[in-house]
Amino acid sequence: MISENKKNRDSYDQGRLLDALLQLKTLKNDAALCRLLKLSPPLISKVRHGRIKMSGEVMIRIHETFGITFIEIRGLLGEDKPPSDRQ
Repeated sequence: MISENKKNRDSYDQGRLLDALLQLKTLKNDAALCRLLKLSPPLISKVRHGRIKMSGEVMIRIHETFGITFIEIRGLLGEDKPPSDRQ
């Protein structure tokens, strides 16, 4: 569904996932994303700026709202390798 260049997936980046979601639904900004996901703007701001890690609950809302698989979500976050393949 969502494809990313491999070189852009080399590091963990929550903002990359949020940007992909904005682009997927052609949303103007994070406030529109918050309304769609029914999340508070401060939460998304903290996630985007790396002050907190994205919770499982937020990932579930993304999955349910956008129809994106958890594998795609993890890939956009930079977690696309299974734990046994990481070094």
